[in-house]
Amino acid sequence: MSSKIRKHLSRVLLFVMILNFFSGTQYKVHANQETGNLKFNKEYINGVYINNDICKELEENVEISNFNLTFNVDKAYLSFNILEEELHYDFELFPGMVFYGENNASIIGLTEIISNKYEVISFRIERKASDIGLMKHKLELQGKTVLHFAIKQKESGKVIYIQEFLENINFDTLLEPIQNIKKEYENKKILSKEYEYIFGNSFLKGDNTNTYSISTNDGKNINNFDLTNKELSEKSLEVLELLKTKEYIYGEKNLYIDQANTYSLFPMIDDSIFQSMTSYNKWSHNNEDKHRPYSYWQYYYMGTNNIATIIVVMSWIHNYNVTTGLVNSLAIAYNETVVYNPTTGALGCTALQDTNPVTVTDAILNTTINDDPSENCFLSLTQGETSRGKTYSFNSIISLMLRWIGNNTATKIWSTWSTIRGNASSSTADTIYFYESPALQKMYYEDGVVYSFNTETKYNLYEPGDGLSIAGATYIIPVDYTCSFSYTVTE
Repeated sequence: MSSKIRKHLSRVLLFVMILNFFSGTQYKVHANQETGNLKFNKEYINGVYINNDICKELEENVEISNFNLTFNVDKAYLSFNILEEELHYDFELFPGMVFYGENNASIIGLTEIISNKYEVISFRIERKASDIGLMKHKLELQGKTVLHFAIKQKESGKVIYIQEFLENINFDTLLEPIQNIKKEYENKKILSKEYEYIFGNSFLKGDNTNTYSISTNDGKNINNFDLTNKELSEKSLEVLELLKTKEYIYGEKNLYIDQANTYSLFPMIDDSIFQSMTSYNKWSHNNEDKHRPYSYWQYYYMGTNNIATIIVVMSWIHNYNVTTGLVNSLAIAYNETVVYNPTTGALGCTALQDTNPVTVTDAILNTTINDDPSENCFLSLTQGETSRGKTYSFNSIISLMLRWIGNNTATKIWSTWSTIRGNASSSTADTIYFYESPALQKMYYEDGVVYSFNTETKYNLYEPGDGLSIAGATYIIPVDYTCSFSYTVTE
């Protein structure tokens, strides 16, 4: 073989080797990005102490050094030095459920590692950080991928909080491998944990049951309200449509509320409750509007004076009409988290993924005729319950009460559907009928007439439209009757 040919072959082999070298290097980088082996390292980070009782930023800073954060598929590994202590944490990553603004998302990390001196109270990453959750000295991070990390000193109770721009970390690369991984945690558990991370504390149970009763003879005019039920329902649908189209979502088309506005976020609810801290870390209940009872809970975003209000607004219908008789129904109208930034005046709702912030449990309705039992009674019964959009008839917990002249309390109680149907004069799929006069009911039932219905949800209520109802035709138009409700709220 000639020297010229050998030189030519050598050049070709060298060229092939160079191509293989570079293509191999590119492949490895691409593989690292696909598997999520991403790293964020910083020699020094300034954390701040915050007052965890009210989650507001304090002046005192704390230095964190050798901050190393590594992501690998659905895990994150964090190590750093703080106050002469070296800490290491492993986190399992989950898609978050709370976000603000267009095309935003979040990731939270859960850890089982327990330190003798510190407790993790937040590990959350936002794709595009919103001003609502940023401390004042970190507002320049708005719109960037930001890590929110907080630990609490067990001995002192002080909380050390950092908000750090994860430079060169692609959020979508972190999110993609965990979106389709099935986890043992339910949506509600993730939502509850994310709220803890955002607010720096967990919900306090407190008085989370709302009970109210109204009667025709107690000075509370049952039918005295500004809007008809139809008008109120139409306005509710308008708000729900605005929420669906993101008009009311914070960070989308920010809703600014000021004294010049003549409307409110929700009909019949004054926006002022969202703009001040009136129910700090506790449930409060408001029944001033007799058709729009609501329950709400408030907290500051950790390290800020921005307010979050978790609110469930109920629609309560309680009246008499000649078609259906005495009607008593309670349903969720809105189930939202409202956020308010006092610096900008922006007000709006949180966009939640596939869930609602509040669960309504143990909803109870009672309808009672207070007229003389020899003159009036219930002649029929219809009952329904809706949960997660599915409606059930005659499936809730029930009790019917009978009484007669001289008895202010029940002389007999029917507490099963089989007993009620067994004593009915007739029934259809929708309605159970009783004997058609007080005299006939006294003759057939012996212990008196049907004068009171009590029903309780069998299932929990979650979304707008979920509710409980009961109605019954009466012998004559009732002069004196009472309607009441009770429900319990949990996060």
